[in-house]
Amino acid sequence: MKYKDVIIREASFNDKDGKPKGKLAILTYTGEGDPFTVLRDVVHFYVKTKGYHEFVDINGDNPWTRIITSDINSLGQEKFDSDKHSL
Repeated sequence: MKYKDVIIREASFNDKDGKPKGKLAILTYTGEGDPFTVLRDVVHFYVKTKGYHEFVDINGDNPWTRIITSDINSLGQEKFDSDKHSL
C-alpha cells in the first residue's frame, strides 16, 4: 500500500561485531489528515511482525514524525563521555 503523503528516510546499521543488523527509519507525514492515525497505520505496515522501538516527540507538538528502529540492543555501548561523544 502506498501512502503518498508519507516520506521515509532509512539507514541500516551494523552490530557491535560489524555485521549488518538493524534499521533506523524516520517517517514524516505531510498530508492534511490526522497524523497520529496515518503514522500508526504506516508503522504497522512497516514493521510487520518484527520487534521495534518507536520514538515520538515528548511534547506532542510534532505529531507528523515518527522514528522507528530495530535491534538497538545489538549495538555496542559504552559510558557517555562529553569529550568523545557529539554530533
